[in-house]
Amino acid sequence: MKSIQSFLFATVLLFGFLFSNHLSAQTTYKFKGGTDINWSNVANWENGKKPPAELAAGSNDIIIIDHGLVKLDEDFTMKGGTLKVEGYGALRVTKKFVLDGGNLKLVGNGHLTEWFQGGEIHFIKGGLDVENIQSQMMLDFQDIHFFGYKWHKTY
Repeated sequence: MKSIQSFLFATVLLFGFLFSNHLSAQTTYKFKGGTDINWSNVANWENGKKPPAELAAGSNDIIIIDHGLVKLDEDFTMKGGTLKVEGYGALRVTKKFVLDGGNLKLVGNGHLTEWFQGGEIHFIKGGLDVENIQSQMMLDFQDIHFFGYKWHKTY
């Protein structure tokens, strides 16, 4: 009986350890391009690992766009994690991008733009860091929402 209890205790301890490591694990998603510029194309991401449609609150995941133009052609929500647009990377938002936690970092020459593609950007909470004087957020948006306030551009 004692050996069964010891085995069960060790099994529960092992699963608890494995599960806790899984919860705190960080995944890095890096856009490599090559096929086209679409975010939705799995072939454009290193190792075929495309970010999920939502980074959950408490996530430590990192998404890196460090060269070329990436077209966010599907809705994406960040409640955790970090999206870094750096180097000569640019993110063109053509659907709905929601920052509801986590961090959006524009570094170096990194750009965030919508370029009249009908996209929407919603900043609800979280960090928006522009870390270098060359970084910019081009406010050529049809609709942009900052913490509950909406600006609509008319042509």
